[in-house]
Amino acid sequence: MELDSTTSGHTELRVHGVSGTPADQMLDHPAELVKQIAGGSKAGFWRRWYPGGTTHDQPDSQHLEAYAWGRLTSGPATRALWLILLPFTLVNIAHWMLPTYRDRSLRGAVAVALLRLLGLTLTLMMLVATCTATMDLGGWQCAAVPRCAARLGPFTRIGGWTVGERLAVAALLPGLLVLLLLRLGHVKRHDVARELPPPAVRAGDSPLADPRFWCSDSSTKRLRAAHVSAWCAALAVITAAPVLRYGTPGAAWNLAVVVVAGAAAALALAVLATCSNPATSRGGVNAVQLDGWLGGLRPVAAGLLVAAVVITCFAPANWPSGLTYLPFLRVAINVLLIAQAALLVAFTVCVAMLQPWRLGRDPAGYRVALFGFAAPVMALLSWLVAGALSVGSGVWVARYLGTTYTSTADAGASWARTLAKPGNAKVPFEDQVRALSDRLPLIVPPPFFWAGAAAVVVLGVTLVVAACCAFRVWRLTLAEMPLVQAQHQGEPVDADAVRRVASVWTWAGITERAGTVLGWMAAAATATMIGGTVLYVHNDFSLDANSSLVWLTAPGVSLIAAVAAGVVSLGFLAFRDSQARRTVGILWDLATFWPRANHPLTPPCYGEIAVPELVDRVAALTTGASDRVVLSGHSQGSILVVAAVLQRGAPVPGARTGSVALLTYGAPLRR
Repeated sequence: MELDSTTSGHTELRVHGVSGTPADQMLDHPAELVKQIAGGSKAGFWRRWYPGGTTHDQPDSQHLEAYAWGRLTSGPATRALWLILLPFTLVNIAHWMLPTYRDRSLRGAVAVALLRLLGLTLTLMMLVATCTATMDLGGWQCAAVPRCAARLGPFTRIGGWTVGERLAVAALLPGLLVLLLLRLGHVKRHDVARELPPPAVRAGDSPLADPRFWCSDSSTKRLRAAHVSAWCAALAVITAAPVLRYGTPGAAWNLAVVVVAGAAAALALAVLATCSNPATSRGGVNAVQLDGWLGGLRPVAAGLLVAAVVITCFAPANWPSGLTYLPFLRVAINVLLIAQAALLVAFTVCVAMLQPWRLGRDPAGYRVALFGFAAPVMALLSWLVAGALSVGSGVWVARYLGTTYTSTADAGASWARTLAKPGNAKVPFEDQVRALSDRLPLIVPPPFFWAGAAAVVVLGVTLVVAACCAFRVWRLTLAEMPLVQAQHQGEPVDADAVRRVASVWTWAGITERAGTVLGWMAAAATATMIGGTVLYVHNDFSLDANSSLVWLTAPGVSLIAAVAAGVVSLGFLAFRDSQARRTVGILWDLATFWPRANHPLTPPCYGEIAVPELVDRVAALTTGASDRVVLSGHSQGSILVVAAVLQRGAPVPGARTGSVALLTYGAPLRR
């Protein structure tokens, strides 16, 4: 039995791409005859071994080695739940698409601060979406009617409780969700730096070449504390605010005032901390001294949330009856949407002030993606995905429990029409029974239906762009066919085969035009956002049956609900099936390469583990004067090996000059 574990000589180190190619396939060797010789349980280095006879590997001379890192993104079944973190991941990627600045660092600093604020609003968007489904639709509206409460599953019993008790129980679910988010994003780091390179990159700098780039810093912990504090504080306000409106004056009401005021102050402090680059930006000024008060803000906000739940549960109040919705929640949704629109506009203006289009082209003809506006486009995409998931989940819950309306007047009119007869005739008993068996009218926030109308517009533009792309592919395929045929002179002509090869060539290059597609979609979404905001404010934040946009809302809301249901179904499938989980893991292979920069609840960055491990392994394989290493990277693996080579050193820390060669194939580096 022979296993070559020596490190001297010449070594080819292969690194796989997306989907996690197994080590035996990289080494072209039976799976039972490969052994891990270095690394950990999630990522490691493998070599071939032989039960007898001669070995193709020559100790102290030539070695073939594979680095398998796929389990970093597609390991345990719980990682299927990362799908709910997709908006957070996209806004984090936007940070790494920011253009460099030339003269003044203020514009770059403002840009990264605005992105962090947008990330915080995405966290709060998930909160208000959860509160809408659990506290408003479930605990406030549906549970008040026994026949609707029967559809609440395990929470059917709360139908007989008081309104305050129902709200208290419903508030526990969003509280548990933030614990789940913390658990999904938790990871133990191998190295922590007290200070990292500045978050905004100056023209000419190369952050990937800095050895501190892959180190974690304390700002991530402070930013996580700010997000969790904001979540708990906002949830405390939403929970205790109904007591302020319907509670009877007394000690409980006074305590509710104190809790709401304290939670609002905690929320404001969390927002200020998120704005502060010294406190929560990646790298920059060392702010370890802020760990104490930001870390202390989190238990204070959690304590205020517990107090709000207790007060709401036991406070005496004159709760309303009939068709109503949870007070103050719509105000929170409207403020949040206006803030997000303002942040997106301000961020785009800030990027435009950096004049990213002046970055120009390189000698090969490549230019910066989307004329330098890739960061605003990705930020807009993260907002759209977050909105689709939030609105879709709320609409799905509302339609499962009853029928949806946007106002108390519409819901009441529908209820009245059910029990009305021409001429004020007495309603027959059979009609009364039928009315009682109908689904309960549930009032959803108007932005849900506005989002449905916007979804139809964006989908229409997407279909038009897709049709244009298909037509262009067809034309390019016809243009490629003579080139394909020219490469096979003297062979029998097979028109179908030539067309298939030309089509493959064309589709292989279509990703080079992905920026154009995203650009048109972003333009349509931006125009829809601006027009929708104007109409939304003009209509006094409402959407009634007389609106001219009603014909768009029904298919749009159904579309968004279907998207949300599809994401949940995909997560459930990936949770149960390892192959589906591996397929979903491809998304995280592409999206979680970059470290956390402006959202602390994203899936953990595998680059912070994979790149340092590659650097250390190369250093171990090049200790001798004649040692050589060929870093062979395929697809996303080429990104990892290039990142390892870019680390300061010769060419990697600990390795001698000229001892490392780089080979890439299928590399998406230009993209």
